[in-house]
Amino acid sequence: MKCSGLALLIFVSAVAGAQKKVTDTSGAAGTWKGSSICQVKSSPCNNEVVIYYITPDEKPHQYAVQMNKIVDGKEEDMARIPATYDARTHKLTGIMNNYPAWKFTVTGNRIDGTLVLADGTLYRIIHVERERK
Repeated sequence: MKCSGLALLIFVSAVAGAQKKVTDTSGAAGTWKGSSICQVKSSPCNNEVVIYYITPDEKPHQYAVQMNKIVDGKEEDMARIPATYDARTHKLTGIMNNYPAWKFTVTGNRIDGTLVLADGTLYRIIHVERERK
């Protein structure tokens, strides 16, 4: 009985370690697809299906975020913004017009975030998932 208990403990530890590794090493880089939902209904904003291409920049913790939307089944360029990623907190912050407007939290294969305007208005809520190859 002791042997099977030890085997179970080793198995559970291995699974827990593997799950932690996936979360800790996934980072922000990758191709992400999901939704960007407008929060200001009386604005020119539209709900969109989006694809974000997040790539490391030359400087440590710096990334480029290419933001595209899907219109009639085709990708259209929206913007390319610089961003900073804090691996400790899993926070990705994108700068737009010298303001840290895009704020994302990376959780494994999911990113949840917001676009907040300089006046504090919550403009968009974003949910994207890493595309699998």
